[in-house]
Amino acid sequence: MTTKPLCAVICLIVLLASALLSPESIPAFIDCPFRLLTQKLCPLCGMTHAFVAMIHGEFLAAFNHNPLGPVLFIGVVLGAVSPLLSEKILLRLKRVFDNYARLAVLAFVCFGFLRVVVQ
Repeated sequence: MTTKPLCAVICLIVLLASALLSPESIPAFIDCPFRLLTQKLCPLCGMTHAFVAMIHGEFLAAFNHNPLGPVLFIGVVLGAVSPLLSEKILLRLKRVFDNYARLAVLAFVCFGFLRVVVQ
């Protein structure tokens, strides 16, 4: 498994931006084009708040902002630290990472569908 350095840098930037923000400094609603058009929450609504809450240790708040926020946050953390892991460790964890990614995508699609349809 090869690690893309650009992906790791992007993940680090996301984590750094989340760390620099405070949960109180983010506006209650950032205008989402999907929400403006449909008056419904998109699958990503609340993700910024969830990431900021996660990095500040507010796990329940993160889940309340977007239930998939903690799942995606773990993926971003894994992406950020993956260049630090040896190839041997990466090969051992490859199956776990692949399964995690598949489950995360499936959960995101199902959650997104339910969030839009059920609202």
